[in-house]
Amino acid sequence: MVRTTVASAALCAGVCRAAASPSCGITHGHLGISSTSQIFLPSSPDWAAQTLRWSSFDAPTYSASVRPSTEADVQAIGGIEIDMSAFRNVSVDAANNLLTVGGGARFLDVFDPVFNAGKEISTGSGACVGMISPALGGGVGRLSGTHGVLSDQLSSLRVVTANGSIVTASDDENPDLFWAMRGAGNNFGIVTEAVYRVMDQASRNVINMDYAFTVNDTGAIIDYLSSFGVDLPAELSFIVEAMYNEAVYGGFGINVNAVYVGPQDEAEALLAPLLDAATPFKTNITSVAQNQMVYSSNFGGQANAQVACGGKGGNHSVFGGALYSYDKPTFVAFMGAYEQLITGNEDLRGSVFFIEHFSNVAVQKADASLSSYPWRNITAHLLFNYAWTQTENAAIVDAFGKKWRSAVQKVDGFDKPELYVNYGHGDEAPEMLYSEENLPKLKALKSKWDPTNQFRFNNNLMG
Repeated sequence: MVRTTVASAALCAGVCRAAASPSCGITHGHLGISSTSQIFLPSSPDWAAQTLRWSSFDAPTYSASVRPSTEADVQAIGGIEIDMSAFRNVSVDAANNLLTVGGGARFLDVFDPVFNAGKEISTGSGACVGMISPALGGGVGRLSGTHGVLSDQLSSLRVVTANGSIVTASDDENPDLFWAMRGAGNNFGIVTEAVYRVMDQASRNVINMDYAFTVNDTGAIIDYLSSFGVDLPAELSFIVEAMYNEAVYGGFGINVNAVYVGPQDEAEALLAPLLDAATPFKTNITSVAQNQMVYSSNFGGQANAQVACGGKGGNHSVFGGALYSYDKPTFVAFMGAYEQLITGNEDLRGSVFFIEHFSNVAVQKADASLSSYPWRNITAHLLFNYAWTQTENAAIVDAFGKKWRSAVQKVDGFDKPELYVNYGHGDEAPEMLYSEENLPKLKALKSKWDPTNQFRFNNNLMG
């Protein structure tokens, strides 16, 4: 559930407290929305499910949850963060190589329709993540090497802007907004529909390879990833997952997941240097259909849609990192400290650390001037996802997260700090997320499209 922030409901919160009236007059007529929209109040049987967040850390208090069903409803609500789950439509126009999705569609909603049409598109690596929101910050994924970032594949957007207008953003209509939406989109509006360009399938199947190692193999893993420099083959991608999982790893494990679009013998030849340097304690190599790629990776960790969309609630704190090059001593030290942290503290064992090392071949071929996505030179993205339930662990996670984020930044290989905006913690400078070069133009467009900075709650580009 993506929470809904409703201007009128927020205003009612104080009135409700004063009048001790839980409904506070929040009705379809009061909000000016269609009868097909849904309103959930604290007295509703589904209230807990409707207001369940992925992270309960510093959760807000709600007066109502509203699920709009039409674009006009989105306009009428006047909200900033909207429950778009009624907008999960997906259609493929195979003849014209176009994919149309509603604002609530998730990656898992497009896997089968695109695959069954004989097409492909780069998506993210979490099946339950929205299909649109990552693209608003760029959108990195396993097929970035052949398709570019997800925002490169956008053809048009339907956007509800800060003044409640609905506009189309594309190369032909409102091109300035289209430029801004593809890299800094969370600062400019709510997307009700997106059209993407898709391509013919390069291969019906991909080779999925999982190799689980111990923490003592960290150096060998980093040496192997470093050996590619900035020239990872377009058909190859890596996600390194480090976590505590008794069922999969018997404790703490580091899994190197590789996906290759091509023959298995070529894939195994590319992985041979890693296996010459370190011996995995668990292995899985399979040829899987493209629409099963996300579910099959990391020993089937996401398994299916139900598993992929689980894990809501609890406390989560996310830190991000970006690398141009790897510093082996730093990663060996971090992985040792991280393994000790989550092995020694049972409450932190829901945490997971990722290295996403994707090819930049198509990313760098794209015309960078066409979108506001700034960082086409990042070799690997880092995602530190800490989870806990006990209050006393919040400070431990915050200190550990900031310490190692800083340590990585000092040796990331960049002249100036860079970070994929979707992996921001929330305390980064706008220059780090949007670039010094793009910020003046983005700020000028804010004055046009959102002069009162209504869309400021997700990595505010205004600082």
